[in-house]
Amino acid sequence: MQDDQILQILIVDDSSDDAFALLRAIKKAGFKAHHQRVESAEQLQQALTEQVWDIVLCDVCMPGLSVHRAIKVIDEFSRTAVSVVIVSGIVDAEEISRYIRGGVRDFVRKHDLSKLGDVLRREMGYVEARREQESEHERFIEAQKMEAVGTLAGGVAHDFNNILTALMGMHWKLKSDYPDHVKLINMVDKMDELCDRAGKLVTQLLGFARKGIVKMQPLDLGAFVTENISLLRMSVPDTIALKWQEPAQAVYISADVVQLQQMLVNMINNARDALADSSNPCISLVIKQDPGGLPDTATSANSWVALHVMDNGSGMDSKTQKHLFEPFYTTKEQDKGTGLGLAMVYGSMMTHHGFVDCNVDDCKMICDDCHTISSSIRLLFPQLDSDKQITSTAALEKQVNVEPMHVLLADDEAIIREVFCAIFKNADSQVDTFENGLLAWQQFQQYPDRYDVVVLDVSMPKMTGPEVAKKIREISSIPIVLISGYDVHSTLDLVAGLDNIHVQVKPFQPNAIFSEIQKLVGGKL
Repeated sequence: MQDDQILQILIVDDSSDDAFALLRAIKKAGFKAHHQRVESAEQLQQALTEQVWDIVLCDVCMPGLSVHRAIKVIDEFSRTAVSVVIVSGIVDAEEISRYIRGGVRDFVRKHDLSKLGDVLRREMGYVEARREQESEHERFIEAQKMEAVGTLAGGVAHDFNNILTALMGMHWKLKSDYPDHVKLINMVDKMDELCDRAGKLVTQLLGFARKGIVKMQPLDLGAFVTENISLLRMSVPDTIALKWQEPAQAVYISADVVQLQQMLVNMINNARDALADSSNPCISLVIKQDPGGLPDTATSANSWVALHVMDNGSGMDSKTQKHLFEPFYTTKEQDKGTGLGLAMVYGSMMTHHGFVDCNVDDCKMICDDCHTISSSIRLLFPQLDSDKQITSTAALEKQVNVEPMHVLLADDEAIIREVFCAIFKNADSQVDTFENGLLAWQQFQQYPDRYDVVVLDVSMPKMTGPEVAKKIREISSIPIVLISGYDVHSTLDLVAGLDNIHVQVKPFQPNAIFSEIQKLVGGKL
C-alpha cells in the first residue's frame, strides 16, 4: 500500500457514534480515508453501485440487515475485489467462524480498535493482490476474445474474399462482353467500388485481430492525409481545432492504406481525449522529412519521414510515456478506454518496418493560436525515392506484355476458374483448371513441361496450395503463384524455403493478377 493512498472505507453500521469512533481509530493508525456510512441493504447496494470501495467495516447487530445479507449484496454489486471486516461489540466465536466461512476476512472488537490499523494494512495488501489477479484475468479474457475474433474473421475472410474476387471477375467479364454499353459499364464500375469497400471492411476486421491482409503500396503521405482529413474530422468535436497543411512536395512511403487510416483514427481519438480540460483545444498534424531523434535501430533506410499528431492537452508524465504502447495500458476511466489503440498502432508500424514514439521536441505547432505542445505521437516511415509513384490500374494494363502462355490453375470456386479462363483466352493463352489441389498435382506430375506458370488457391480440399507447391518444387522450378486471403508474409511462411513463389492477395481485379502473371512468366519479377 502506498503511503499517500486514500482508503475507500464503507461503514455498514446503524450507529453514527460507532462510525465516528472507527474513523478516529483509522486516522490514529495513520490512514487517510474517504468514507460513507450505510445501514440498510438498499443503501449498501446504492453505495456499491456508485463507487469502488476497498474495505467494508460491517457491524453485526443491525435491525433489518444481517451480516449474511450484507455479504450477499456485496458479492452481487461490488465492481471489484473488496475486503469485509466485522467490527462488533458482541463476541461469539462460533458465529464469527460462520461469518468467516461465508466470506468475511477478519474480526475486530469495537471496544478494542487498537488492532484496526494492522488489519487495514494487511487487508489492503489482500485487496491489491486480488485486484491484480482480476486485472490479469480480464486481460486474459480480452486476449481470448481477440483470438476468437481472429479465428472467426479468418474463417469468414476466405469465403467472403472468394465472393468478392468472383464478383470483380464477373464485372470484368461484363465490361469485356459489352464494351459499348455505357450505362452498363458505369453501373459495373460502381459495383466494383462497392466490392472494394467490402474488401476494406474485411481488412479492418482482420487488422483488429492482428491477422490483417496487408497490401503495401507506394503512396504520397501528404495527399493521403488530405484525402482522409474529413474522416478524421468526424471523430473530433467542433470545439477542437484540427490543423493540417499538406506539404508542397510529395513525400512517398510504402504503406497499407487501411492500416494507415486506422492508425490515424486511433491517434486522433487519443489526442481528442487528452483535450477534455483544455481551454483552447487544438490537434495538429505535421509531416517532417529527415526528423531528429531516430531510434538506434533505424538503419534500414537512408532517409525517414515523420507524421506527427500533436495536441495541447493535459500531456503525459514519464510513467505514461514509458507504458504508452503496452497492450491494455490506459490512463482513462473504467469503460472509457481499452488500452489497445496505441498498441495496435505499434504493431502496425512494425508491419511497416517503421517506428512510433512520443517526441515533443522534434516538432512545433504550425498554428499560431496554439502556444504549447503537450504531447506529440509520431509515426516514422522509411521514405521512398520521389520517382516511386503510385501506378494506376490503367497504367498496369498498358504495361502488360500479351504473350501466349499455358497456365495450370487450381481453385475450388467454379466462378474464379471461369473468370481465369476468360481472361487468358482474351490473350490467346490456355488455362487448365482443377477444383482441388490433388487433381492439380496429379496433372502437373504427369505433364511437368507443359506449363509456364502454376496458380494455386491457398485453401483447397484434398491438398492445399502450399502442399501442392512443395510437391511441385521437388521436380520443377516453375513459377508458382499462391492466391491468398491473408497477407503476403503469412502466406510465404507456409512455403518457407521454396524459391520462385509469389503471392496474390484477395480480393483482386482480374487485370491485376493477369498483369502480375505476365511479368512473372516474362522473368520480370
